[in-house]
Amino acid sequence: MDTCQTHGVEKLEVDGGTTICPICEADETEALVARGEEPATVTPGYIAIPAEGTKLVSIRFDKRDLERARVLAKARKMPYQRYVKTLLSEALDRDEREIFSRRVGGE
Repeated sequence: MDTCQTHGVEKLEVDGGTTICPICEADETEALVARGEEPATVTPGYIAIPAEGTKLVSIRFDKRDLERARVLAKARKMPYQRYVKTLLSEALDRDEREIFSRRVGGE
């Protein structure tokens, strides 16, 4: 197992057998974006923190949106928090594909 010396997490294998620490990758990408630069290489799906584990966060939602989420989650027979997490994950995946496909395509 190849472990990141900085974060102590297992590195992930990407194209060509290269291994990366997803946390280091996210930190480097965030630093580049903060400076107004674009990453030289794009590794879709690896700019986020690893999917292992969860972190408790507090977010204020518009009451109407929260109630809509509860109703829609009930219609899908799932807990509303899982439903909101699923929506967020799908939106992040969609935005990541859209943003990085433009960068890779040279737009």
